[in-house]
Amino acid sequence: MKRIMISLKSSVVVVVMLMGLFALSALSNEAQALPLAPGTAATAFIAGDNITGSAVGVLTPNSTVAPYLQSLLGQTLSGNVRAAVYDQGGGVLDFLYQVQNTGNVFVLRETDLSFLGIGLASNVNPAAVSAFFRTDFGAVGGPFVDGTVAPVSADRLVAGATVGFNFAAPGIGGTSSEILVVRVTANQVFTGNSAIIDGFSANAQTFSPINLQTVIPEPATLLLLGSGLAGLAGWRKWQAKKA
Repeated sequence: MKRIMISLKSSVVVVVMLMGLFALSALSNEAQALPLAPGTAATAFIAGDNITGSAVGVLTPNSTVAPYLQSLLGQTLSGNVRAAVYDQGGGVLDFLYQVQNTGNVFVLRETDLSFLGIGLASNVNPAAVSAFFRTDFGAVGGPFVDGTVAPVSADRLVAGATVGFNFAAPGIGGTSSEILVVRVTANQVFTGNSAIIDGFSANAQTFSPINLQTVIPEPATLLLLGSGLAGLAGWRKWQAKKA
């Protein structure tokens, strides 16, 4: 009888220890998330920022395959941004994005807005959102497909509205990115905007945790687009003189 009691006690201890390890593992994943406070410069992802295999959450009715298209000087940005919102419970939402590039240029950057005034309560800095990526499109389901290109870093502009994901050169060409994740404390979903960038940009209508009244491209995008248009104008003048 004593042996049975000891065996039962040992089993309980083992179960409690395993539960503790699982809890620590979950906390570790959250702690290693890339926290993006407003004004955070491009910061490299580390192994813990790949949350493949972690809880997906519940897919909300917010899911889309949003096309994008923009051409400049014979170069074309085209494809889809696959996006969806998953409810993690406790007032936490995951905004998921995936770039599916079909154009003739490589994509080096993807940005999402608006996250103005949004953070994640569990972060050390509650004004910071958490950025991750995941590769388990099969478990995630929704509109997502098999991706091959993972982001190398993420950033957030000074105002905090725009969260950006960056890819190593040459970028995403004729394929899809892995699934990009922005985790926030929020309880509403509105229409948002995603920008696909490589020297110039194309926009796609996705999702945002705040009500986005107007689409506001990030300043760097405006500068690049302006430079491209100026170059196009100069090229046309040169062609006219040549004729």
